[in-house]
Formats: sequence, structure tokens, C-alpha cells
Amino acid sequence: MSFEITRFWIKEFSLSPTDEETKSGRDFMMNVNSSVDFNATNSTDFRVSMVMDLHSNKEFHYTATQTAILRFENSMTNEQAMEIAKTIPVRETLYPYLRAFTLSTLKTAGYDGVTLPVNVFKE
Repeated sequence: MSFEITRFWIKEFSLSPTDEETKSGRDFMMNVNSSVDFNATNSTDFRVSMVMDLHSNKEFHYTATQTAILRFENSMTNEQAMEIAKTIPVRETLYPYLRAFTLSTLKTAGYDGVTLPVNVFKE
């Protein structure tokens, strides 16, 4: 099933310096999670979100949430939506934009040396 992105935004983000070490003891920690919610009211829209959490050892802690509304061509029941939700490419749709926003924000804040992988979702 094809869809279009009807809205796209950074819901929230924070960046703060820290003296804390990463939990793993490594220089850098990155965690990315995503979620999908179905809008049963209009029966064509899904809200997809991705949260990125970065911690640079004794340097900074950064969190950002990217959200988008995906609209499908046809209305669907809750049962159909449950099946389709499993196939929505949330990671592939949101991560490139969240990555670009993150790198731009960090660079503007003076953290020039940060690099993030282009693709972190190898199956």
C-alpha cells in the first residue's frame, strides 16, 4: 500500500553538557526507537515517531523526537491497520531526516566532531 507524508516535525529535542560517563563506559552511546499509532477516527492516517538518544562520554547528552503523519490512499479497519503497521518503513522514512537535524544541531552547538551512521538498521 502506498502512502504520502502529510506532516513532518521535530516534536521535541534537548541538548545539555554533562560530566557523566556513558553507562557502557564507551566514548559514545546511541539509542534509536520508533513507534506507530493508527488514527481510527479518519481511518487513513498513521502517526510514526522516532526517538534518538545520544550520550558523548563526559561531553553532552542529546535527545530528539521526530514525528510524521502518513496518509494511506484507502480507509482501513483496525484489523487491517494492525497488519499494515507491521510493514510501514518507519526507520527508513524518519532516520535520514532525524540524523540530518541532529548533526546540524550538534554542529551549531559546537560539537563538530560527531558522526552518525548513515544506516543503523541492517537486518
